[in-house]
Amino acid sequence: MRSLPSAAPLSSLLLLLLYLAVEGASGARFIGAIVRQAELDVQYVGADTAGAAGAGSPVAGNAGMAPATAGRGSVSAFGRIGRIGGAFASMGAAARQKIGGKGGAVGAAIPGGKTAMLVIDVQKCFLPEGSLAVPHSDEILGPITQLFSNCPGIDYIATSQDSHPPGHISFGPKQPSGIQYLTKDVDKLPPFSNFTYKVGRFGSTYEQVKWPEHCVFDGQHDLLGAEFDPQIDLAIQAWQKDHPCKPKPEGCPYRNFRKGLDPLVDSYSAFHGNKPIKTGFGKTPETGLKEWIRAKNVKNVVVVGLATDYCVGSSAVDAKELLGRDSYVVVVEDASRPVAKESLARMKIKWARVGVEQTTKDELLASSLCKPAAAGGSGMGFAAVNTGTIPLARGRL
Repeated sequence: MRSLPSAAPLSSLLLLLLYLAVEGASGARFIGAIVRQAELDVQYVGADTAGAAGAGSPVAGNAGMAPATAGRGSVSAFGRIGRIGGAFASMGAAARQKIGGKGGAVGAAIPGGKTAMLVIDVQKCFLPEGSLAVPHSDEILGPITQLFSNCPGIDYIATSQDSHPPGHISFGPKQPSGIQYLTKDVDKLPPFSNFTYKVGRFGSTYEQVKWPEHCVFDGQHDLLGAEFDPQIDLAIQAWQKDHPCKPKPEGCPYRNFRKGLDPLVDSYSAFHGNKPIKTGFGKTPETGLKEWIRAKNVKNVVVVGLATDYCVGSSAVDAKELLGRDSYVVVVEDASRPVAKESLARMKIKWARVGVEQTTKDELLASSLCKPAAAGGSGMGFAAVNTGTIPLARGRL
């Protein structure tokens, strides 16, 4: 057996194994996700700079991104560590199966309770012909509308709507006043470049992507593609007809939440504005979704929409962190599309860390959530793919 490189001291390896032993399968999944991202970084050196130049921009795909030759020897080391993490993941899963805990077939550990579906930013500006079109975004419309009409186990639906005032900070050329730019010549940066800025003298510092102008909302009217896609609009109306509002305290099972209204702070998550990289005075803008989820006593969340690697992924992470370890939060893969595979890989590391799962539309439609009589039980109970190094088995234990 070949030894690990000298750059990885024995003490570090022992600490890694100790961490995996304590954390079990969840710890191994996190380590495995880090390993996969490290491999990706080795293979695609300079991807971010290529994106800033325009050739490798997220929306343009992966053009101009050449595999690196330097550092290839370290990939095998990452692979060996990944296999160690995978082995521990399998051991931890097997141990938890024996004691009836989480692990193994994910569906076995799904709790009962109320379920909400979050439909994230399915708006014209992110669809084909939109100002910020996500590749293949129109392919998610069919799967999402099927979930609307075929899943009686979904108790609540919340939509989010990207809604930026004219001159929003993310648009670049028409930045609002009260901003200190820490990146030079922001106006000259091409779209999809990153820049940092500070809000006022004592405010927080943020990192921001310079997006094309999109989803403009003037306070009364949706402009520049901020409207929902017509198919989604009709699906929402039909679902509301079948799920009317009830007297308080239960209220309405559907609600829309606008995000990105603050001209100085962008908002990927449907829960709140983006978190600063350095906190100063001032509060992070909230959308009200957190309070709504809590008031409805939601325990499980299904997340669909656009884009997987930004708004969908961030919303899923926040839902999991809000509801805790005993909740079940799942992203439906074919009811969402990413901007780019590199940013999706980074998002999946976050999912692995907090415990967000993945499934498909067909698996969901075959589950107790959408066919409770056929499945013969309450709770979600559908198969999901864990984000770890070794895919976990689909189905119930």
